[in-house]
Amino acid sequence: MSIILDRGLADNWGTASREDPPSGSNIPTSGAEWVELLVSGVFKASNIEDAKARVSHALEALEKSICVNATSETAQSFQRDNIMLKQQLEALVQENSILKRAVSIQHKRQKEFEEMGQELHKLKQLVMIFQRWLVGGVYQSLLFLVWLCEVWFNEEQVS
Repeated sequence: MSIILDRGLADNWGTASREDPPSGSNIPTSGAEWVELLVSGVFKASNIEDAKARVSHALEALEKSICVNATSETAQSFQRDNIMLKQQLEALVQENSILKRAVSIQHKRQKEFEEMGQELHKLKQLVMIFQRWLVGGVYQSLLFLVWLCEVWFNEEQVS
């Protein structure tokens, strides 16, 4: 608390005149320093009006100090949040890119699967056609063979 007096804070904001309260590097940084400033200002006051004016000036300085600190802290917090959100956005963009590639690959595989299914269906139809043709061909061959046998048998009987 003697720091305040060493820096001349209590003496710098003067009498009941409209001098500004401590500013710049003279602004107290802790609650105890503010209390010391208020108390020493009140004790140096020559009357009640002077004490009110001193306390009013000190409270204005406290308010300005709080606003400056709050603004600074808010800006720092905003910067930290902004950096964090940018990092999250970058991660989401990267994940989105990965998901797009995965969907593209999956779509390609699905298309290949469907094409293979269509090809399989066509091959099954061809197999059925060849089976019919083969069965029909065997039947025709058998009929031809029977006919040949009949012709041969009839010739054997005639001769």
